[in-house]
Amino acid sequence: MPRRLLVPVDGSQASQDALATIEVMGDRPDLEVVLVAMVQPVEDVFGCDHVRRAQALLLTRCIETNVGKYLARVEARLRAQGIATRSLALFGTPSEELWELARREDAEMLVPHRGPRGPQCLRPRPEWCDSPCPLLAA
Repeated sequence: MPRRLLVPVDGSQASQDALATIEVMGDRPDLEVVLVAMVQPVEDVFGCDHVRRAQALLLTRCIETNVGKYLARVEARLRAQGIATRSLALFGTPSEELWELARREDAEMLVPHRGPRGPQCLRPRPEWCDSPCPLLAA
């Protein structure tokens, strides 16, 4: 059974450094990397107003799509080097969800990066985002 390495990624320099460390390990048949992007739900931030909830839905879909594309790119990069990799995009509170996922996945090691934030939709656009903001287009 391969050793599982759970790696939270969000496009930050710290998560890029964690990925670089994994790439140095190279092709190891005893290693499986599980990339995880934790996305905090935006509904709570936007409140109950119908217009703001619709905006939250647009923003959530945008984040989900872009995070999926970002994970696919990182996964392909690691697989090209012979590193067994899979990825997950999860919605929830990162500080709680990551530890529960590590337990469920029987991950031997959790490679932390800058903290329990997960991908954030900020300006300027973060590295993981490659589409225009749906809120600015509205």
